[in-house]
Amino acid sequence: MVIPRTLARNGWTGWHLLCAAAMALLGLGLTFGAWIDIVRLALTQHSACHILLVPFVVAWLIRVRHRRLRFCQPVGTWVGPVIVAIGWLLYT
Repeated sequence: MVIPRTLARNGWTGWHLLCAAAMALLGLGLTFGAWIDIVRLALTQHSACHILLVPFVVAWLIRVRHRRLRFCQPVGTWVGPVIVAIGWLLYT
């Protein structure tokens, strides 16, 4: 996996990007039922069709802010697991 120099300079490795992608896929897989319900709701109820705009907004935010990633250093903190635990509690 080729990492841009700006990311590699701040400590990013292919392993970091691979783990981030794996965690994103794991999260999507674990909450797949909820995602299906959201899509079904957006497609069947006219008052909720604005939900279909979310992927476009996410793509726009990624495009606008992708250069900020080069200033982020991969470090381990306690905040991430706490946010994951809160999300898990809210989901269940």
